[in-house]
Amino acid sequence: MEESIVWKYVGTGEFIDGVPARDLTQADVDWLHADLRSAVEQSRFYRRVERPKVEAEPQQPEDESGTSGRAARAGDSKGKKE
Repeated sequence: MEESIVWKYVGTGEFIDGVPARDLTQADVDWLHADLRSAVEQSRFYRRVERPKVEAEPQQPEDESGTSGRAARAGDSKGKKE
């Protein structure tokens, strides 16, 4: 599986000494010293890649029995005779 890019290289050959002049993955950034990470963040050679928004899974509406379509447990029926 290929790692996704977190910093896009937009330079035209310029570079920061110690940082690859290419798109950077999270593994690349984790490998960098804190000073170099800061240099990337402040640089005009890199732009942060926006991550796609993750939408929450839609919840199933509850049916009339309030079970969300799930099977009722034994003894949970409303019309139970005793």
